[in-house]
Amino acid sequence: MEYNENMKSITSRQFAIAAFLVIMAQKIFLLPTMMVKTGGASGYISVIFVLALELAVLLLIMFTIKMQPNRSLYNLLDKGAGKVGGRIIAALMLFCLSLKLMLLVSEIRVFFNINLQEGLSEWVAQISAGVFLFAVGTKTLRGIGRLAEITAPFILGVMVLMFLLVVGNVQFDRLLPVLSGGFAPILKNMSLYPLWFGDIPYMLIFLGQIKKDKRFFLYAPVGAGLGAVIALFFSSVLFMAFGGIPHLLDYGNNISTMLFYSATSYMMGRFDLILFSVWIFTLFIQFALVFYFLTRNLKYIFGANGNRLVSLAGAIVVFTMATFIFTEEYPLYYFCTQPIVRFAALFNNYLVPLFVFLIAVVLKIRQNKRVSGELLQPIFSAKIKQRSRNSEA
Repeated sequence: MEYNENMKSITSRQFAIAAFLVIMAQKIFLLPTMMVKTGGASGYISVIFVLALELAVLLLIMFTIKMQPNRSLYNLLDKGAGKVGGRIIAALMLFCLSLKLMLLVSEIRVFFNINLQEGLSEWVAQISAGVFLFAVGTKTLRGIGRLAEITAPFILGVMVLMFLLVVGNVQFDRLLPVLSGGFAPILKNMSLYPLWFGDIPYMLIFLGQIKKDKRFFLYAPVGAGLGAVIALFFSSVLFMAFGGIPHLLDYGNNISTMLFYSATSYMMGRFDLILFSVWIFTLFIQFALVFYFLTRNLKYIFGANGNRLVSLAGAIVVFTMATFIFTEEYPLYYFCTQPIVRFAALFNNYLVPLFVFLIAVVLKIRQNKRVSGELLQPIFSAKIKQRSRNSEA
């Protein structure tokens, strides 16, 4: 058994709630806007494919937890790639973690500055975010799990109310004909935005830290499945509304802005913005989870002890990148769709979970052989003794 400072720090229910929030967080915000521009009305099919891949990754993570419940991600990397190879993999993951944090910072900034028309001072906003991240990095995953557990009912309630706001005006026939532009726009969406899509893979940080119970394989798929359905519905609403007129959308537009065009919103005012202000906590929870993952990667790579130093270093890096490097959305989004970033994201999203799963399988097979050998040893010993007595006789 590998000791982990946070071992068994969250429950199966908290893991499921985190999966519910994480799988839909970025898929409802700015991403549909970008996909409409590149994929048109058929972009929702890209969402279906990617959500299926995310659920498959979740199953890989769950089976890894089942086979190796007491091993952390970093212990499995050591076992499968060695200490040097494991740190190289962690460093590659660190690249994606940093850019993912920038995307989350950007989307939160877009929401407050454009949708709420609040000209927040960059310094004040980024320092506040840095303090929040530092506090997250010094704690255990239990804090993130509890935060997700507390906010989930409110977020689910908000999603129900938002559904009621738009359901009367949803025209599903606008999604037809299916694949009117062929597979090219679908493949383009899937290839351009893997850094936005890859959310569930960050739950690898939960390995070795879950109080797994008999309902573990029920809670997590249900939670992630519900989040996936919500993400698909609301992103599809945007495809229905703007699939034929993508030129009217800008990066400042999202589902909240789309609701402005519904008859219900005209009657009730911008009530949807109040709801979306509650929903934005999903991004903050994902923000906390990704940063926590980043700090543990730093600890693993550099062999650091304690959480304060790496949390401070990580918060400073995020502050510097957000304040001085990626100060505008367009350059950030352009950079995140470059080939090197897309390949790194695909590696992080799919190859790392698969590799860790295969390590868990190999270790499980070895454990089973060892246990079988220990069980059979008394039988073989008895047979050898019997043969010795027979030969003496």
